[in-house]
Parts: sequence; structure tokens; C-alpha cells
Amino acid sequence: MKSKYCALLFVLGCLGFLFTMKAAAQSQPAGQTEQRDPEFEKEIYDRLATINPEAVPLFQSATAAMDAGDLETAEVHFEQVLDLAPDFPDALRRLSYVVAESGDPHRAVTLARQALDVDESATNRAGLAKAYLMTGTPTNEQLALVSALQAAEEAPDDQYVMVVLLMSGLATENVEAIDKASSQLMHLLPEEPLGYFFQGVVMAETGDWVQAETLLAQAQALGWPAEEVQAVLASRPFPWVQIVGAAMSLWLVVMVILFLLGAFFSRLTLRTVKQAQAHHTFQATTGERRLRALYRLVITLTAIYFYPD
Repeated sequence: MKSKYCALLFVLGCLGFLFTMKAAAQSQPAGQTEQRDPEFEKEIYDRLATINPEAVPLFQSATAAMDAGDLETAEVHFEQVLDLAPDFPDALRRLSYVVAESGDPHRAVTLARQALDVDESATNRAGLAKAYLMTGTPTNEQLALVSALQAAEEAPDDQYVMVVLLMSGLATENVEAIDKASSQLMHLLPEEPLGYFFQGVVMAETGDWVQAETLLAQAQALGWPAEEVQAVLASRPFPWVQIVGAAMSLWLVVMVILFLLGAFFSRLTLRTVKQAQAHHTFQATTGERRLRALYRLVITLTAIYFYPD
């Protein structure tokens, strides 16, 4: 990514974190959501019931506690689920969320890896990517990007997966990942500003400011903070290249005109001289004197124009 955008994207990514989390919360498989997809939850309960029915109510209460922000209760109940149903991937994944939020991201990575080892689903790959991001180290951020890209290939229509890919792209300043995630989020979450804003940032990065302004305006209309939109717009470079290019073009046009005028008056002057010699007339007429004066003027202007010093 171009250096002028690195700091900007980092700041915007941090400022937009709450919006990112909001979009992540709206993705039902992601965990940490107040209104979950009943079908997705039922599928988990059914799988858990085949292992140990007693673990189902504990899993439900653990999830409810996590959604309510009661991390201590959620951790205890997810641990109890794992005692009754060892290596149950959904419990491992959601426990990784709780542990990360509790301040132990490295244990969260271990739990997320265990979940992925048991079930190589896109949701678990995204969960591992999120755990990597929570550590805040450059090496793990790169690992997060790899895992998020794999998840996105497997589940391009999963909101949570795309939000994690966006977060990974921002952490690693990977424009392609930000582009892929934000464009897909515009489709998956058309009423949310998240995708529009970061797609606008991508367009600004690539120099398409017309499209960038349109997308950023839409993001602001949907609720994205106006100061963040203005921060991106303020980074628009002054069009020196266009101005210099236009000036050079004008200079060349004028130069060509002066050259053509000089050539034209040169031919006319030579013609009058030849006619005078043919007729043995050495006294210039009034018209010839005017012609020669114009010719001198054009030559003088051309010299001044080309050599301004």
C-alpha cells in the first residue's frame, strides 16, 4: 500500500472498530450477537445433543452470558460444556472469543486452533483469524490474513467471514483484502455503512476519486462518522500533475502556432525578395516592409517564448 495511506488507514481502522464489531455481531454464526439465527443455533444444539444432551443447556447459558458481556460466567459454562463434550468445536470457538475479550489472546489462539483442527469450517477459520488479530503482533496479523482469505474462499456470502477479512486487511494494510471484503459487505449488508466506507477508501487509494466520493457520501448517509469521511477526502492530492500537464500542452500549442506563423512569413518574405530580384526592384514597397516587420515580430516572440531568460 502507498505510504501516504498507511497511517490514515490505521487510524480509520481503529476509529471504525465499533462499526466493524457491529457488523460482526449481526452475522449470526460469529458469536457475540443479541439476535442469533435460530436455524444455525439449532444445528449446533442438535450436534451437541448427539454427543451429550446435558451439555446443551450449558452451551445455551454460556452463549447468553457471552452476549450479555458476562465473560466470567460464559467462560465457566463453556468449560463445563467441554468437560461434557470434549473438543466440541463451537464451544472451543466461542470460548476463544470470551478468553480474548478477557485479555488472554494467546490462549484464544490455542482454542481457535483446536476448533479448526476438529472442524475445518469457514467459521472456524475466521475465528482463528480473529484470535490472531487480537494478539496484535505483525506475524500473527499476517497469519490472520491467510486464514481469513481461506475462509472467504470457502464462504464468500458469510458476513462474519467478510468482516474478519476486512479487519485482517486493515491490520496488514492489504488493499486487495480490503477491496474484496468491503465490496462483498456492500452486497451482504446494504444498509450498513461499513462496506461503502472502506470501498471508498480503496477507490481513493487507487486514485478513482469520483467513485471514492460517491461511496464515502453513501457511507456517511448510512451513519458513518462525517469526520472520518472528511479525513479521507482531505487526503486527496492537489492535481499538480493535471495542472502541469495542461500548462505543457498549452505551451506546446503556442509554440507550434509561432513556428507555423514564422514558416508562413518566411516563405512570403523569400517570395517577395525573389520577385524584387527578378524585376530588378530593390526598393521595398510598403506592403513588403509591413511583411518583414511582422516576420521580425514573430521571430522575436518565438525567441522570447522559447528562451524566457
